[in-house]
Amino acid sequence: MNQRTRRDVIKASTIGVLFAAFAGTVFWLWGQRLGPAMIGATTGGVIVTVVVLWTDRLRRKTTSDARQALGFTLDREIRREAMRAPPSADPVVRQRQLQVVNHFYGLMHRQVLRNSVIFSGCLALQVFLALLSSSPWFWGLAGWFALLLLITPLQLRSLRRRQQALLAAEGVVSQS
Repeated sequence: MNQRTRRDVIKASTIGVLFAAFAGTVFWLWGQRLGPAMIGATTGGVIVTVVVLWTDRLRRKTTSDARQALGFTLDREIRREAMRAPPSADPVVRQRQLQVVNHFYGLMHRQVLRNSVIFSGCLALQVFLALLSSSPWFWGLAGWFALLLLITPLQLRSLRRRQQALLAAEGVVSQS
């Protein structure tokens, strides 16, 4: 196991243990017996640990893919400049902005269908569980997944607008 992987595992495990301790305390204070509270907290801690590890892996892969596709390291300033700053007057910087936006648009475009299927399934499951148990927690989670389901295409639309703004600054008119 290399140093980076070890550091990611330690970070994810720490976050998972802290989540489990917090969740177990909350469950116990809300009247759950200690056994079910520990089972729920442990399950939640394991899930949080796996999600943190998966997110870190995905972030590293996305950064590595961006470096290979774009030919330069995609740091926070370059990303912010590409996504939020006005189109640059310098054609080299503007071209780099457009490359970054095109890269992320391609990533989002590939992920929209998968994310929509996952979030729809989670939404359906939460609504089913909410109807079954009448718990407000499941309705809250259903609202969360509905929000995620709406955000995904909105992010794609936002990237498309940014892409068109940068192309317009280049003097190229997009046909879509």
